Amino acid sequence: MRLDQRFLLRTGLLAAFAALALSFAGIIQAQTFTSFDGPLAGTISGSQYQAGTFPVAINRWGCIGLMTVDDNGITHSFVREPNGKYVTVHPPKAKQTFLAGINASGEVAGSFIDYSGHEHGYVKNTDGTYTQIDIVGAFSGTRVTGINDAGQVTGNLFSGISEAFFWDPAHPEASGVFTAPESIATYAVAINASGQIAGLYVDNFILRDHGFLRNPDGTFTKVWIAPHMTVGALNNFGTIAGNAFKEGVTFGFMRYSGGKNKTYGAESNGGPLPMAINNHGVVVGYLFSDGGGNVAFSADRSLAISVISVPFSNTGTTASGINDAGQIVGTWTDSNGVSHGWLE
Repeated sequence: MRLDQRFLLRTGLLAAFAALALSFAGIIQAQTFTSFDGPLAGTISGSQYQAGTFPVAINRWGCIGLMTVDDNGITHSFVREPNGKYVTVHPPKAKQTFLAGINASGEVAGSFIDYSGHEHGYVKNTDGTYTQIDIVGAFSGTRVTGINDAGQVTGNLFSGISEAFFWDPAHPEASGVFTAPESIATYAVAINASGQIAGLYVDNFILRDHGFLRNPDGTFTKVWIAPHMTVGALNNFGTIAGNAFKEGVTFGFMRYSGGKNKTYGAESNGGPLPMAINNHGVVVGYLFSDGGGNVAFSADRSLAISVISVPFSNTGTTASGINDAGQIVGTWTDSNGVSHGWLE
């Protein structure tokens, strides 16, 4: 609250006006939220799937990469442009299409399942064409999990063990599979502008979770927070956002490029699950509860958590993406269990 507002409230001279102004400000804030439903989004959730709209990421221009699940449980992918127009993402031969990210150029990356049930990676190029990504040795298919502004891609495959991969459109011959040192399973989560890759691995000694940061030269930095942890996002400065569980408490963490770790939001019956981080260090995700009813949150650079009050009647909300302009996207779930997208 500004100093002049505090003065007016203390004096009581314009108390009625101040109350009206604050109420009006709340209305204006609510109007900054937009609810949207993508094409083919279902309206009836089944026992094996949740129907509706699921935003994944938002790029610097406000283009939103999203997925929709129809009433038959089939997943489709789209880009929602700032004017509300939808562009279809559907690689050739795809039965179901999943979206992992969208970069500043508008390139989209993800995975699709063909009609024989095999999974492939893809990049949708800015000219509308598609590049299919199939990593040699991937028994169960290729799954893309991230794309950076250079169009470089990371993801995962299973070749007897769980491995990760890096793919560069400028040098496809230099692309390859990697595993973290001393691991029995490696999972890539995100890739940033410099080609750093963040993810998670399970060690081959006591089967504990570790985070990792893989540098473009192939070297690894171990990220250790707690025996059980996840990695959710990576920004262009090499900052990793995730969460961890220890002794009955779940908490969020930030691992900075200098190697320092900070934790926040410790809860015994739930806690923060970060899903995205922008280059200003703002994190978004959701606060989960053992009793259900997830709530979207943001955490500023000081790691102070703010609940995002999505102004649509819901049984739960998440925040899944944030850009450097501070635009945030996420989901809200209605009383019928159907998911909808929101943009702030």
